[in-house]
Amino acid sequence: MSDCIDALIDQNLITTLKTIVQPTYNTAIGTVERLRTCININGRYPYTLCIQLEPDEVEQWGQLRNDNLNYIIWHLDGKNDENETVNGEFVYRLRNVAADITKAVKADVTRGGYAQNTVITKTGFGIFGPDDTVGEPGAFLLLQIERIIDPNDPYQLA
Repeated sequence: MSDCIDALIDQNLITTLKTIVQPTYNTAIGTVERLRTCININGRYPYTLCIQLEPDEVEQWGQLRNDNLNYIIWHLDGKNDENETVNGEFVYRLRNVAADITKAVKADVTRGGYAQNTVITKTGFGIFGPDDTVGEPGAFLLLQIERIIDPNDPYQLA
């Protein structure tokens, strides 16, 4: 049996992120992984973490279930800008990450025909820290994938 619609969308997103390579894009996306119980980058930079967030409230009308899959994508290059001067700051180094990820995910907003749209809701820079002791500078995107599935069978589109 094949995966459910949400798993197919998730796989499409991961596969799409892995296509972000130079010279087609300014960013070399590097390692792309889903959330793990323990995040160990182990020097595999650049590193991109794709985290599926809590879904929106489910809307259901008859045989249609309409809600969004929400993701935050973090890109970390593993470089420290503590001693950097002009144009070495992490916000400068990572200035094209959001544009490159947007370009890649917008090439097919239907996620291989399983969704209606892919929407970027926010981009920015921040310090990613899975706990209180570690923090890494990076760029992030929040995105929503709008899809309509059969509420009685999540393996079927509505």
